[in-house]
Amino acid sequence: MAARFVYITGKGGCGKTLLSELLAEGARRRGLPVLRLSLDSRAETTDTAARPREAAATGALVLDRGEALRDLLASLFRLGFIADRLLDSSSFRAVAGAAPGVGELVTLAWIERVGNRLGKGLVVIDGPSSGHAAALLRSPRTVLGLASSGTIARAARKLEQLLSDPRRFRSLVIATPEDFSLNESQLLSAELAELGVATLPPVLNAVYPLHADPAQFAWLEQAANDDPKLVGTRWHQQRARLHARVIEQLESTDRNTIVIPFLFGGNGQQPGNEAVAAAERLSGRVLGAFS
Repeated sequence: MAARFVYITGKGGCGKTLLSELLAEGARRRGLPVLRLSLDSRAETTDTAARPREAAATGALVLDRGEALRDLLASLFRLGFIADRLLDSSSFRAVAGAAPGVGELVTLAWIERVGNRLGKGLVVIDGPSSGHAAALLRSPRTVLGLASSGTIARAARKLEQLLSDPRRFRSLVIATPEDFSLNESQLLSAELAELGVATLPPVLNAVYPLHADPAQFAWLEQAANDDPKLVGTRWHQQRARLHARVIEQLESTDRNTIVIPFLFGGNGQQPGNEAVAAAERLSGRVLGAFS
């Protein structure tokens, strides 16, 4: 079986990178080869070359747009020196950068090429935020609207086939339990569905755990405000009750929502039991959708 791709997106700050790490870790625990790709050039990496097996062990492989363009040109023309000559042309680079959909198509082609080198396994794409997510997946259609034949059109059709195959490519939209994030994620999911991209069950991330029962919560509400610990506990439980109501509303229409708790802890800490459980839950639901 060829590699399967999961395209993770959502509103900025929703936890895309964290969940891409959790999904990758959960899939590795299940014995799958995993490659995590980052489309953010600012992300940390130890390797920007196309060496997915090494990158899978060290962290995310980060998109290098210049190298991705060269790879695409070399694959289209079959000769590397032609790609180099084209890239040496400032006019060609300007046209390639300005043409609608071409930059996004280069990114998609890079994802497909490095992902397929993994072979049978899971490619986890830490994608752009929701404002740019659909444009990337729409790029094959955009390019085909400009050029319906020729080398670039064949590349666009190949990528469109990948995006429309639910056995190989699915999107995962993440939201946090706030109205604006939820509304944005629902609009994005509908937009991706219109593009023919299969979506996984939605993920609700950073949900505060509800520890207080109704009697305890009533006591917290009436407690004095001069104790910092009580003030902090009351705030946490107020937030948890709000999140519980959001989950209840979501599950009244869709019981497939994947709920990930807020993972407390600082940078550099080893993943705790909650993180491991979240990784298992997320990877189980995602891999189950592909089977």
